[in-house]
Amino acid sequence: MRFARPLVLLLALITLPLRAESVTADRLATGYDLHSEPYWRLADGLIDPQMIEKELAEGKKPCSDERWHVETTGRSLPGAVVGQSGTVTYCRVFDLEKAPDQPMAVNLSEIDDRDRAFINGVPVGSTGDFQNAEAQAYDRTRLYLFNGDVLRQGTNVIVVHVSGFSLSARWGMINERTRIGPAELLLKEHDRLNFTQLFLLTVYATVGAYFLFLFVNRRRDRENLFFALFALALVLYQFLRTQIKYDLFDSFFILKRIEYIALMTLVPLFYLFFRAYFTVQNSRAKLILNTGGTVAIGIAAACIITYLVSPDPLFWSSVNKTFYLLGAAPLAMLQIVALLGYHAFQKNRDAIIMMTGLIVLMAAMVVDSLSTFGYINVARIGTYAFFIFVVNLALILANRFVRLHTEVEDLNQNLERKVETRTEELQLTLKEVQTLKEKQDGDYFLTSLLISPLARTDVRSERIDVQVLTRQKKAFTFNRRQSEIGGDISIAERIHLQSHPYIVYINADAMGKSIQGAGGALVIGTVFRALLARTQNTDEFRNLPPELWLKEAYREIQDVFCTFDGSMLLSASIGLIDERGILYSFNAEHPRTVLYRRAQASFVDADPMFFKFGIDIVRESFSVLVQPLEPGDVLILGTDGRDDIMLTEGINTDQDLFLRHVEKGDGNLADIIRSIRDSGELTDDLSLLRIAFAGNTSRHDAKTDSAYNRNKALKFIEIAEYDKAISLLEAAVDENPVDTESLYWLSYLQRKLAKRRKDLEKAVQTGERVHIRRPDDVRNLINLMVCYRRLGSPAATIIAEKIVALDPSSTKARRLLRFVHEE
Repeated sequence: MRFARPLVLLLALITLPLRAESVTADRLATGYDLHSEPYWRLADGLIDPQMIEKELAEGKKPCSDERWHVETTGRSLPGAVVGQSGTVTYCRVFDLEKAPDQPMAVNLSEIDDRDRAFINGVPVGSTGDFQNAEAQAYDRTRLYLFNGDVLRQGTNVIVVHVSGFSLSARWGMINERTRIGPAELLLKEHDRLNFTQLFLLTVYATVGAYFLFLFVNRRRDRENLFFALFALALVLYQFLRTQIKYDLFDSFFILKRIEYIALMTLVPLFYLFFRAYFTVQNSRAKLILNTGGTVAIGIAAACIITYLVSPDPLFWSSVNKTFYLLGAAPLAMLQIVALLGYHAFQKNRDAIIMMTGLIVLMAAMVVDSLSTFGYINVARIGTYAFFIFVVNLALILANRFVRLHTEVEDLNQNLERKVETRTEELQLTLKEVQTLKEKQDGDYFLTSLLISPLARTDVRSERIDVQVLTRQKKAFTFNRRQSEIGGDISIAERIHLQSHPYIVYINADAMGKSIQGAGGALVIGTVFRALLARTQNTDEFRNLPPELWLKEAYREIQDVFCTFDGSMLLSASIGLIDERGILYSFNAEHPRTVLYRRAQASFVDADPMFFKFGIDIVRESFSVLVQPLEPGDVLILGTDGRDDIMLTEGINTDQDLFLRHVEKGDGNLADIIRSIRDSGELTDDLSLLRIAFAGNTSRHDAKTDSAYNRNKALKFIEIAEYDKAISLLEAAVDENPVDTESLYWLSYLQRKLAKRRKDLEKAVQTGERVHIRRPDDVRNLINLMVCYRRLGSPAATIIAEKIVALDPSSTKARRLLRFVHEE
């Protein structure tokens, strides 16, 4: 085979004697194929046709000297044997028995690039400007019309001047498609081809529009979108490969650029169609397909960018051949074949039909590509191959339609029976659901009955008024009774501690909705009621001061909820108020208490905050807020439903919004609820607790009296008259329970004068009250440590360590700690 090309060139260089073929009138009337002996001959450069006519007039054989070379295969000699300068002259000689008497035409097929055609020295047509080196019409069919009298009886000579553009590739005339004959015949053949192509393009465009319509109405079927885009892109590409474009547009450069861009989209869209049509479950196969598809699409996108930037059609052709036809297209097609092959192996009928059509289409694309680059000389068949592929898809759709039609017929035949069966099933299911709903509502109702006696207020006081308003999110009906259930609960009772009356309250929110939250409310209600009963019935709790009672309440509630291992949590605000308006309170991750005073709403200052009950993380020191209330003050406590309001712009995040609701409602619960609902929609349970203190407006200033007694007691302490000092301090604390400083000195003197264990225990109790109010008071901690040490309690060591942690530089604290450790 390596000697084949030199042999062809050698034969082409041999000057053959020109033997003109005799053409009859009948043969000319049916179209004479110019690609036959003695074939086309080529010479280097542009030879004047008049010189050839002169040779013929002198009796010489035209186009027969050593300059001329026979070309039996189109575009085989230009650039290889002749035409190194970029121009050649084609010559074809034939004899006519009789000159025609009708309009004639010559079809010179596609010529790269510019040409001028002469018959017997007469110009019959030209395409392109020989002075312009840019590409102008290298894919345009040259069909030239001329009068029949241009031909003559005897020898006729067709001369074609050609100036090539694709000089680095194959250029010139495709000899195999050249014909001469009556103008009517060649025009009909030309129009028939155009109309056939136009009809097929219309069909394909309709198919593309149909699938696009399907996608618009059912967007999740992405395969319809990709196939529609593929069909429309193929229509555009095939249209730009026809001769119809030259009847509508003039710009060869723009049309060729659009043609290349359309070509770049075909394979990626084709790949995406199959990728969307067939699912892949294997993760590795999916990764390979996605990676390969991304690479192919990336190459195609890079080619499109190149076509938009570069102005050189030769470079476009090189990029198309190197990167697309030999890169992206084979890569994508290989994955498509693998995907179809796998599903065809799984006996998927759609895949089998598509594989058949794809094989035909791929073969046609290969043939068209080889024809484009001049390796073979056949007409393009891609349009017809795509028609076969569309038929395959039609078979798939028809198969789907048949299956659907069969199912519809079966449904119609058995519709009444199926409806009756389905109705019975639905009625049975509905009955079961109704039964379950009744049982559930019964459980809800029973739970609400259990919670109801727990969540009550029993306050009999002339100075303190308590109101509760609860709106649970879950409402239900049981036995025609309307009720609601949730995790919010409020309780208020009157108790006595150390013979002083107090109002104890709790506002709590158990974690969870409906029955889960109600379970938490039931637990806290039971525990809190048991705590109140123990306070009324046992001296141990009844004799506790308010600070220590709250500490015991916190410990007991926390112990109960920790047993649920985090599955039940509770936020709460708990407090005590005595008849003089002294507030003792703490907060377990609950919305802050609001103080409504003189028409202004604000949060209670320094409200001690702990974790929710049930979270097994305990703060190092328990503390309470001790604060006096003024006559006319109103405390408003509420669960987080007061803040979780669905506003127009979304869920509320402004905690101060509730303050504005309190002010707008003037501290009245019903008006506050109305204001909240006017602003948005409740999204959670809501329980509000209102405590109003009427007080005694005529009482004297207890704070001044307390300070006076404390200062006087301190002077007695300086002169060691401790009995008088204790009496004054007890009076100061009794007059003003908020006076923590007097409470500290009282504990100090109780410890100093203690002679019995009971006296020391009393000093410890007073000191613990100070510790709960001021956990970091080092003086009080030292006093407590000494008390516990004298009682022999291990709490002395714990308090000593806390003293050193608070004041590392205190030599006294270190000495006391060392002393405790030595003991």
